[in-house]
Amino acid sequence: MPAVNHHYLPRTYLRRFTFRRPPDLLWEYDKSTGLAAPSTPKKCGCEAYYHAFEKEDGTLDTDSIETDLSRIETQMAGVYETLRHQRPLSPSEWTAFYTFAGVMLVRVPGFVANIQNFASKVLSRSFEIMKTTESFQKRSEELGIPREKLLGMKATARRDFALLMSLRAMRTPIEAFSEMGWKFLVAPPDHYFITGDNPVFYLAPGQPQRGFYRAGLAHQDIEVTFPLSRKVCALGAWKTADAVYENANPRLVNIANIRTAMAAHRYLYAPENNYNFFVPKPADAA
Repeated sequence: MPAVNHHYLPRTYLRRFTFRRPPDLLWEYDKSTGLAAPSTPKKCGCEAYYHAFEKEDGTLDTDSIETDLSRIETQMAGVYETLRHQRPLSPSEWTAFYTFAGVMLVRVPGFVANIQNFASKVLSRSFEIMKTTESFQKRSEELGIPREKLLGMKATARRDFALLMSLRAMRTPIEAFSEMGWKFLVAPPDHYFITGDNPVFYLAPGQPQRGFYRAGLAHQDIEVTFPLSRKVCALGAWKTADAVYENANPRLVNIANIRTAMAAHRYLYAPENNYNFFVPKPADAA
């Protein structure tokens, strides 16, 4: 049977933010309601038919994207084992990490929604211009669409189009990440990293964090945070890292969690129901 419930946050990824005891307990915080509830990696980070798209013959493809993404996710198993023992990553493991980070940036609901909104604006503007031309109106009439009906029609981008465009954009962040310097922050005992539905987040301290003037990945001061588990968070920047691993103090863990909370489109995830995880004080965010 084709997959129906598609995870934009892989279950194997979300499991790394649980204590495993009780098995697979994961707390989900909804920013839109301010409520936290117990859940599991199986039930979180997913939507019905999220990775489905309509093919040229009109049939619904529910498996192709799932299959391609699972190959990328599988490559992370060795990376996680290396991180657990705090060993240097091999070239192939670095490649797997860059690819996974790039995919996790573009596959999430917030990114897809932004692409869909942008594409809809472009299509809408283009269609408004086209439908005022005589040639377009005449062709529409030949296809059985009266001029008066045509003038009232609107154009928007479909979600599956936005999804495919988002996934095709992964090459850009993957290439950028492969050229950056990275280190892995290790949380101290009794402190944990959280994650969310937009886990790969970047900002340039002191620069606008939203809107048109927000710094992009090419900005020289950009910092990328990507929580990989409750105990490890990747930190990337345009400078050579002084060490592959760094024992993070509680303040550094809090800063990473603040950025994750800021970036989340709607949901945050943590190993326990701690209000400070979900609504951290943002004083040190930038």
